[in-house]
Amino acid sequence: MMSSFKASQIKAPSAAGTLSLIHFEASEGLSMLAQYTLEVQGSKTELDANRLLGQTLGVGLSASDGGVRWVHGHISAVAQDDRFGQQGRYTLTLRPWLWLLTLASHNRFFEEKTVVEVLTAVLDEYPGRVDWQVTGRYDALEYCVQYCESDFDFFSRLMERAGLYYFFTFKDGSHELVIVDAMSAHKTAAHCDKMSYRPHQPHFIASVFSWVSRSEMTTGKVSLHDYDFSKANSREASVQRGESAVAAGYELDDYERSSYPGFFADQRAGDAFAKVQAQALLTRQCVAHATHSTPYLTPGHRFELTDHPQSAYNAKYLVVRSTLTGSCPESTGGLGELRFEGSVEVIKTSQIFRAPIRTPTPVISGPQTAFVVGKSGEPQWVDKHGRVKVQFHWDSSGKENENCSCWVRVAQPMAGKRWGAMFLPRVGQEVVVQFLDGSPDRPLVVGGVYNAGTRPPWDLPDQASRSGFKSQSLGDQHMYNELRFEDKKDAEQLLIYAGRNQDVTVGNDAFVSVGNDWHISTGANQFVKVAKDLHESVEGSRNVKVSKDCSLSIDGDSHSQVEGKQYLTAGSVDLKGQQTITLEAGSELVLKVGSSSLVLSASGVAINGVQVTIDGSAKVDINGGGGGAATGADAAQPVAATLPEEADNGQA
Repeated sequence: MMSSFKASQIKAPSAAGTLSLIHFEASEGLSMLAQYTLEVQGSKTELDANRLLGQTLGVGLSASDGGVRWVHGHISAVAQDDRFGQQGRYTLTLRPWLWLLTLASHNRFFEEKTVVEVLTAVLDEYPGRVDWQVTGRYDALEYCVQYCESDFDFFSRLMERAGLYYFFTFKDGSHELVIVDAMSAHKTAAHCDKMSYRPHQPHFIASVFSWVSRSEMTTGKVSLHDYDFSKANSREASVQRGESAVAAGYELDDYERSSYPGFFADQRAGDAFAKVQAQALLTRQCVAHATHSTPYLTPGHRFELTDHPQSAYNAKYLVVRSTLTGSCPESTGGLGELRFEGSVEVIKTSQIFRAPIRTPTPVISGPQTAFVVGKSGEPQWVDKHGRVKVQFHWDSSGKENENCSCWVRVAQPMAGKRWGAMFLPRVGQEVVVQFLDGSPDRPLVVGGVYNAGTRPPWDLPDQASRSGFKSQSLGDQHMYNELRFEDKKDAEQLLIYAGRNQDVTVGNDAFVSVGNDWHISTGANQFVKVAKDLHESVEGSRNVKVSKDCSLSIDGDSHSQVEGKQYLTAGSVDLKGQQTITLEAGSELVLKVGSSSLVLSASGVAINGVQVTIDGSAKVDINGGGGGAATGADAAQPVAATLPEEADNGQA
């Protein structure tokens, strides 16, 4: 049957009046935003473009076989051609509703959702219908960020990575987005499920009149590498590798394309993404181009080629891309028959189609700042890896809680196996975030900054000579620990302040050398335990003041040597020896109470007293002559102990 078409049907908004189609151009493809350009003649000499833009318009192309090919979309552009005077000639551009995604961009994130769930959330914001024809299994993405990219770029990027692709179907007054992942989802083209090869009869409706098959070399293997910190027991365990090889069947088909980072979470995801990339490359390995004169061959539909002299070409094909033009004779004013010329790019249905990986991933080239967030009422929110949640300034979700972002690792000055440094930012702090390989999906906290709400621990610029660390209690905001270095001239200081307890443990020796005074002040008790010997050397005087009792318990001997005099003053003195008490003086030993005394010297013993009583149970010998008077003992005069100065508590 010849491709002779009746006048087209145009269903336009009322603001457009009656329109007749003069010229038609269509450009369509799998995973491609279709564009339809209509040159029309209207009943109105002037059209208000603002009343047309965004409105939907449908065009029905009626064939002499009774079939109709519908085109439908939103009017995205209106142009008036003044070369035709008062005839009202206009050019309208139609785009499918998916094109509206190019008009909006967002900064947002999705956590623990599959790619289908993320895409559904994006598409639900637009006034279009979606037919999901998906058969594959898609794992949840731990973290997925849309950053400074249009909704369409975000949609396309996720689709390409997952191996999903799309096309459109049309009905009278509507169109639908179809999302698929397998060849089995494609139906045969209406009115032309079989196309005959007729190179010399270009106007038959169900025929192609040229056929060009093209084969080209492609990469035969794709390998992706990535790093998983949760498996970082060794480099071999933490560096993941996803790969896929495709046999193209020609010489030198085993060249490998390797990339890092692969942007995948685990081995399963890496293999899946590598497979999608390899299949996308293989899709271009063998394609065919054909010309025809039917409007029915549209992307996403299949047909069977027949009657080609090379039998290998007589097979079933999937339309991948198509262009179509149609014109109506000027003399008919758009009321005559349209003549169409079209071309298609096809692949065999035995192949696998994957859209090329061409939508770039957004890159954050430098650091950003963000606020640490967490569960309501919690001053600190971390996981077992010391990761925190943050909210970026561009996050428009409005969340300020533990669901605000993924867990973000925190860089430390040192990080060893159960050793290193650990400073974890707390809720409300502003932190500096870098992005590994520039990926918005891979943030890393690398530091913190002060702001008007969180001021430095010391007053600036007056105390700019200070540096160090100051923490804050999670309970009492006025309690803290501090390690501070003061480098001000003539006031240099190292300050250590413990808000509550301080514990110091030394595995071996400890040496403390103080160039001048050392002051120790204890508010309550002081306990000292020495496992072996205690040695003290005092070059000057040693002054000790005990306000209450002083107890000394010695299990062995006690030795005290005083080069000068030793003074002991007490209210009472009790001296008891379990066996023997020996008092030895070099020249004289005096015992004196009041006016009575007992003097022992090398020359004898003298006893003086107002009354002397001597009792002997056996015999007592007494010689007269009298003893000398005893000299009284000097009273002890201890030097008062100097109190220690109070340590700097860091509050000055």
